[in-house]
Amino acid sequence: MALFLIPLGLVVIAGVGLAGFAVRRRRLEPDVIFALFFAAFMLLYLFSGFSRQEALRYLYPLYLVIPVLLLLPFRLVRPAFRTPAALGVVLVLFAAGSLSGYWKGVRQVRTRDAELRGTVADLTATGARHWQADYWNAYLLTALAAERVIVHSTDFDRYFPYRLAYHNHGERDNLIFRASRAVPGGSAAGLIDLLRFLDVDARIQARHGYILVRGIAGPVFPRLLRAAVPDRIPVFDLKESRGGGGFVTARFRTAGGGVPDGFGFHVEIPNYSRAVRRLPAGKEDVMVRLPGPDSKDVEIMTWLDFEGLPIPSTRRRFTLSVSPGSPGRRPVPLQGFGTNIDWGGERARVMKKSAFIRIGRLASGSRVRIDLISPFDFSDPYWYGNYEQAVSISLDGKNILDQTLKSGLQRIEFEAPDSEEKNRPRILRLDFKYHLPFDFAPLWKTAALLESIQIE
Repeated sequence: MALFLIPLGLVVIAGVGLAGFAVRRRRLEPDVIFALFFAAFMLLYLFSGFSRQEALRYLYPLYLVIPVLLLLPFRLVRPAFRTPAALGVVLVLFAAGSLSGYWKGVRQVRTRDAELRGTVADLTATGARHWQADYWNAYLLTALAAERVIVHSTDFDRYFPYRLAYHNHGERDNLIFRASRAVPGGSAAGLIDLLRFLDVDARIQARHGYILVRGIAGPVFPRLLRAAVPDRIPVFDLKESRGGGGFVTARFRTAGGGVPDGFGFHVEIPNYSRAVRRLPAGKEDVMVRLPGPDSKDVEIMTWLDFEGLPIPSTRRRFTLSVSPGSPGRRPVPLQGFGTNIDWGGERARVMKKSAFIRIGRLASGSRVRIDLISPFDFSDPYWYGNYEQAVSISLDGKNILDQTLKSGLQRIEFEAPDSEEKNRPRILRLDFKYHLPFDFAPLWKTAALLESIQIE
C-alpha cells in the first residue's frame, strides 16, 4: 500500500500546485477537480475503519481519477513535448506492467478454468448432490454446475435455501476444500486427520486443485472443522444400574483420568429411548437416566461422539438385570430430544426432526396440549416466501393431524383417540419438515423446541 501511495502522493503535490495556479488565474481547471477528489478521498479513507481492512474494493473509487492524476504532471511540460511525452510514458507503463500482467493473468485463468471444469465433473460423477465448502468456492461451484450439485457455504451464508437443502437431504456429509489451503492445521488436513484418528469412514479424492471428502458417516458441524485431534479416545465401563418408576439409571466411569474436551456420551435402549450427555473436559463419571420398557432385563447400547461426529469403534452393548417398572402418567420424552435452553425467559428442550414421547395411559376423551417453539423465521425476505415449517403428529402409529408452524411459540391441541390396548403406554410421535443447526445448539440439528406438554 505504501508503494502505491508514494507516487500518487507526488501527483497530488503537483495537483495542489496546479490548484494554486488556477486560483491565481481565477479559473478552475477540470483536472484540478480530480486531484482534489483524490486528496479528499484518501483523507477520508485513511482516517476511517476501512483502511484497516484487507479489501481492495474500498479503493475502487480511485479508478475514476488515476488516469487523470498519472497524466497531470505533464501539464508542467512545454506544449510541444506534452503529448508525445505523455503517450510515451503510458506505453512504457503498459508494456512494463500491464502487458506482462495481462499474459500472466491469461495463463492463470486458463489453469483455473481447467481446475474448475475438472472439479465440477468430479462432483457430478460422485452421484452426491449436496456438499459444503468455503464461501468463495461454494457459490462458484454451484453456479458452474448449474445446480446439478448444491454447495452450501460453511462460513458466510448468502443464500439460505442452499443451507436448508444441505442439512435436510438425507445423504452422508460431503465437503470440498481448495488443495492450496490444505496445509497442516488447515481445515482439510485437520478434518482428514480427525477422521483417521476416530476411524470414521469417508472417501478422500484430491484432483484438479481440490480435495473432496465425501460419504462421511456422521454429521460434520463447524466446530469439528476447527477442532484439534484429541490425545486419546476415552473408554467408559458400567459401574452400577438400577430401575424403577419406568426409568433405568446407570452410572459409567472412565479409566485413566478425565476425558479430553469435545466428547459426548450416548446411551440408547434400542427401539425405545435415547439420551446424550456432553462431557466437560476432565469428567470421569457420567450418570444417565432414561425411560425403559416394562421388562425384566434391559439391553442398552453406548457410544461416544467427538464434536457431534459418532465414533463407531466406541459402540458397546450391556444387558442390565433391572426392571424399569411400570411408567407413570406423566409425559416423558423418549427419543429425538437434545439439551434444554433458555428461550425468552422460558426453559425449552431441543427437538430433532423426529421425536417420540411416552404419554402413559390415557382416559377416554383425554386432550393433549403441546406448546412448541419454531426457531425458523421463514418470513425473512431471504427465504423468498417459498418455505414453511410443518409438523405431522401421530399416536401409536396413527396420524392425528398435520399442521403448519409459524415462527415462535404456538399451541397444538387435539383429542386423543381411544386405544384398543387400555393397559399399555401410548407413544406420541412428531415428525417435522425441516431441521437446521442453530447457534443455541451447535451440535444438534434442531427442528423445534418443546416448552411443555399437558394431558387433560
